[in-house]
Amino acid sequence: MRRAVPVLVAVLAVAGCKGGREGEVPGTWVSQRKLRLVVLDDKSFESIIGALSTKGTWAIEGNDVTFTSTSFNGKSNSEFRAAVTRNLPRQDARKLALVQMFLKDMDKPHVLTLSADGKTLTTNKAKDTNTGGWSTLTKS
Repeated sequence: MRRAVPVLVAVLAVAGCKGGREGEVPGTWVSQRKLRLVVLDDKSFESIIGALSTKGTWAIEGNDVTFTSTSFNGKSNSEFRAAVTRNLPRQDARKLALVQMFLKDMDKPHVLTLSADGKTLTTNKAKDTNTGGWSTLTKS
C-alpha cells in the first residue's frame, strides 16, 4: 500500500497538469508584416492586420498550433465572403486574383510551429494549406 500512494499522487499530478506546451501559446504575437495576434487561454484568438480583424479558435498538438478563423470584421466567414464578393475590385486584375485566393482559403486553418524556446510561431509549410500564411510571429 505504501508504494501505491506515491504512484497515485504522481498520476493525479500529471492528470491535473495542462497538456504539453499549451500554456506557452497565450499572449500577444506580432509579425514584421504588421500582423498582431492575441491568443487567449480560453482557446480563442483575434488577429489584426490593417483594417482586417479575424477571430477564431486555436488548438495545439505537440509543437504545432492550429488557428481556425470563425469571423472576419465581425461577420461569419460566409457573411464576409458574400460581402466581399459583391464588391470585388473587377477593374484591377492583380487585386481581383489576390482577393479570390483569400476568399478561397479563408476557411482553411493556419498551422504554425512553436519554437523550442516558446518565443516564435512559424508557418509550418508542410501542414499549412492556407496560401495566406502568417510567416513568423514573435511573442511580445
